[in-house]
Amino acid sequence: MDFYKEHIASVSEDHGVVATENICNQHGQTIVASGAQIDSTSSERILKFKLLKPIESSIAIESELSVDDLYQHITDYMCDDNSLFEVYLESNLGTLLRDCCEFAFSYDIIRQKLTVLRYQYPNQFDQTLFVSWFTALIEKKSGKQDPDIYQSFTAAVCRDLGLLHIDPKILISNEKLTPEQWRQLQSHPIISQKIVEALEGLSDDCARGVLEHHENLDGTGFPSSKLASQLAPLGQILALLDGTYANYAKFFKPLGRTLADVVPIIQMNSRAHFGNFSDIFVASIRCCSRTDHTVINENNIADAVAEVIACHKYISDYLACAFKLISEFAKSSKGPRLVSMQKGYLHIHQSVTQSGLINLAYIRWVEQVREEKLKNAYREVEDSLMMMREVIYQIDRLNIQLSTYVTKEGEKGATANSPSLFQQLITFEKPVFKTLT
Repeated sequence: MDFYKEHIASVSEDHGVVATENICNQHGQTIVASGAQIDSTSSERILKFKLLKPIESSIAIESELSVDDLYQHITDYMCDDNSLFEVYLESNLGTLLRDCCEFAFSYDIIRQKLTVLRYQYPNQFDQTLFVSWFTALIEKKSGKQDPDIYQSFTAAVCRDLGLLHIDPKILISNEKLTPEQWRQLQSHPIISQKIVEALEGLSDDCARGVLEHHENLDGTGFPSSKLASQLAPLGQILALLDGTYANYAKFFKPLGRTLADVVPIIQMNSRAHFGNFSDIFVASIRCCSRTDHTVINENNIADAVAEVIACHKYISDYLACAFKLISEFAKSSKGPRLVSMQKGYLHIHQSVTQSGLINLAYIRWVEQVREEKLKNAYREVEDSLMMMREVIYQIDRLNIQLSTYVTKEGEKGATANSPSLFQQLITFEKPVFKTLT
């Protein structure tokens, strides 16, 4: 089922939607006449029947975004955030941003679907504003010509339009996704790619970037778990920016932290994306002011240290067990999925090793901070929790791969030890972060 009809029906409740031609059911019978306003009655008919043509080709939204609207939304988003405003002032994009907006919105279907995304998923819309602006900046600093930057910007605008065609319950649910829901969510880059491919004048690189915007160099991404040699640059720019936005908007900004404070997380994950783009991005946001305050104080330092210790144990135990499990798989099976899991494991292992977070000396130090209430070290404890939370997110992604591998490979990829190792892996008690909420 294509859920875009549901979104149009929902948008029509608060914003004018008009049929631009007869909307017909699969048998060619008119269910909404051309020129009719989409109201609750016509929405019911649209939702009830399978349509002869996709609904997007037969309607217009009266309050549809214009080029000026898109430009203003991006500008307002960047200027309303103090740290983003600092980057905005340093960027000197000139007229490039407006030119990018004009190019992307020269396509009617992009205007329509981004308008629907704005009304239905405002958080994803904000994320699109962030990713689109920084994509243009990174491509400019990479030396790309303006026409190529237009294509990259349009890929950023379009990359999540596929979300409008999957079950909305998946995006609003707070519950753990079922395997079927996860597969549906993973399909949205493919849907977005098809939207782009249908538009004359958009490049193969643009479509490929949209398809690969959730892929990672270490093979832990989706929809195809591609490895570095199989990936093109644009998708990695988009993946880098999506990951940065998620960390900043969800974890850093609510604590009054700036975009520059996210740099250690970006650097920790640089192996998962093309390093030169990470370097350009990090250099671009170095102008942001950094903060020195912390939510950790004398009243919650004991809880914070307890969380650090719990994370240390969870990550250490997990990595030891995951190494054994993947080694068991390697005894009886080869192939790209195994390589992807090995690279995912190595990414996590190298991240925690180079950060210095996972060693007993560090635990002794945080215990000393707790016992002696070393206030000047509270910020470092907070930073450690931030990084450990990111490591556990990477572990969650590896767990999905391992679970999928066990399900698909069955006994083919298993040895006598692997079932018990996998069961042990998924029963480790995952830490709960309370101090940073």
